[in-house]
Amino acid sequence: METTSKSQPRELIKEPLPRKEDRISQTLPVKVLNDQGKGVTHDLSPSGVYFETDKHYKVGSPISMTIDLGDPPGALLRCAGTVVRVEDRGSKVGIAVHITAAY
Repeated sequence: METTSKSQPRELIKEPLPRKEDRISQTLPVKVLNDQGKGVTHDLSPSGVYFETDKHYKVGSPISMTIDLGDPPGALLRCAGTVVRVEDRGSKVGIAVHITAAY
């Protein structure tokens, strides 16, 4: 494959993969049931959630949580999943979870 200083081989360009489902950017309270951790969501979809917390979790670990949907008051989404990404965000930790069950 021929390249110039202004171009890069196609395989070196990392393009984001398309999302399977739309995400909703919303700040909602999260309670982690495994250890009484608390946090707030950044985004939510039917198959995953990203939230910030003070607690550290390991990639691959199971997690159960409730998300307070707020409307109607007291509406909680209880879900379980697997931690797929952990990010240091200064004083907080970003946690990405693949949701495997919601009830």
